[in-house]
Amino acid sequence: MNARVRLLAMLLAFTCFGSLSQAQTSAASAVDSAPPDAPADTDKGIISDPILHGMAAIEVTYPAKWVFKGGMYLSGEAGFGDFLVQDCGWTPIGVYRATSPDGLSFVEQLPAPGWGWASGLHKDLYSAEKCFPLHGPTTAQEFLKYLAATLGVEYVSDEPAKAENARLQEMVLKANAASAELKKKDRGKLPYTQWTAELARASVRYKNGTFTMKGRLSAQLNCREVTYPAEKSAAAAKAQETPTTVDRCAASIVYLAAPGNQFAALIDQWDRPGMGARALDAWKQARAARAMSDINERSEFNFIRDEERLSWPYKFARSKAVWRKMSTQFNDTMQLGMDKALARSAMFANSQHAIAADWVDDLLDERAATDSENGSSSKESSLRTTWIDSTGKSHFQAMSASTNPNGVLAGTWTQQQTAHGEGTQ
Repeated sequence: MNARVRLLAMLLAFTCFGSLSQAQTSAASAVDSAPPDAPADTDKGIISDPILHGMAAIEVTYPAKWVFKGGMYLSGEAGFGDFLVQDCGWTPIGVYRATSPDGLSFVEQLPAPGWGWASGLHKDLYSAEKCFPLHGPTTAQEFLKYLAATLGVEYVSDEPAKAENARLQEMVLKANAASAELKKKDRGKLPYTQWTAELARASVRYKNGTFTMKGRLSAQLNCREVTYPAEKSAAAAKAQETPTTVDRCAASIVYLAAPGNQFAALIDQWDRPGMGARALDAWKQARAARAMSDINERSEFNFIRDEERLSWPYKFARSKAVWRKMSTQFNDTMQLGMDKALARSAMFANSQHAIAADWVDDLLDERAATDSENGSSSKESSLRTTWIDSTGKSHFQAMSASTNPNGVLAGTWTQQQTAHGEGTQ
C-alpha cells in the first residue's frame, strides 16, 4: 500500500467510520454509537446504502411502539474518491426520524451540511452551488444559533457538553499524531492532514398548535485540513509555489423535541446507553473497500459511479434537491445577521403557525424530486396530520401520519389531513 492510499485509509477511518462519524450520531451525544446490547424495550430500524445496492448500513435503536423512518443522504457527488474534490460531499449520511405514539415527541438526525475553503492554488475549489454557505471556520455553538434560526425555533440557551468534548479531543489527538507520524515517514512529500472536532448543544422551544414544545439541538463539527506540499511552477526558472491548504467541514445534527412536561422523560429515555444510530461493521468495510478500489483504479471523481447513480435516480435527485434547499435557507438566515435572525425565529416559533417541512421531511417524505441532469422525476404525496380534541381547545400537527393520540393523550381526538405548512417567517 503506497503512502497516498495509507493517508486516505486513515482519513476514511477517522471521518467516515470512526467514533466521530456522522452516520454514528446518537440521540444522547454526537460522540456515542449505539452498542448491540440496547435496552430491552426498544426496536431497531435499518437504513440501507443505495450506492452499495441497498446494503444494510446503519442500525437505529429507538423506543418500542414509536414510528421510525430512515434513509440515506448523498451529500455531493465526489465523496472521498480523491483528496481534491470539487464539491463538499462527504460519505453518505444516515437520516432518520423516530416519532412517539401520540405523534408529538420526536428524535431526528438531519442531513449533514458540508462546506469548505482553500488557499493558494486551490482557493477557487469550492463553489457556492455545491457547498454550504460557510466559507471559513466557525464554532459549533455559532453554527447551532444559525441552525435554530433557520429551522424557525427559539434559541433559549447553550447546554454544556464538557465531557463529550473532552472525549472528542482525545480522539483528535490520536488521529493527528498518526498523521504526523505518516508525514515524518514520507518526509513531507505528500499531503498532510490534521483534524478538529467540536460538539455543542442548545435548548430550543416553539409552539405546535396549543402545545409548547421544548427541544435540544446537538451539532458536532468535524473538520479536516489538508496541506499540499509546495509545487514547482511550469516555468523552470520560477521558484516553488507556496504550500496550499484545503479545509472541509461537516456538521452532524441531532434534534429532540417533546411537549414541555414530557421533555425530561424524553431525554431520560433517549440518553440511555444503546439508543440512537450506529454504523454496521460490514457496511464500513464495504465503503472502505470501495474507496480503496477507486484509488487503485485511478477513478478520482467517481466515488458515486455513473451506473449506480442511474440505478437510483430518484434518491440521488432528492438528495440534490434537499442540498439546494438547505443551502438557500441557511444562506438567507446568515444574510439577516445572527441577532436579527434569532429575534425573528423566536417571534415566529412562539406564534400560532403551521409547521414547515424541515430537512428530514424533505429527504424522507414522499414528495416531488427532479434530477435536472437526466430529466428523471418522481412525485408522491406528502401530508402531515393535524389532530383536534373533542373540546376544540387542543390541537397539534403530528410529526408522522402513522401516529394516533387516541388512547395515549387524554380525551378524544379527530384527525385532519393537511399539507406541510409553509412556515413563512
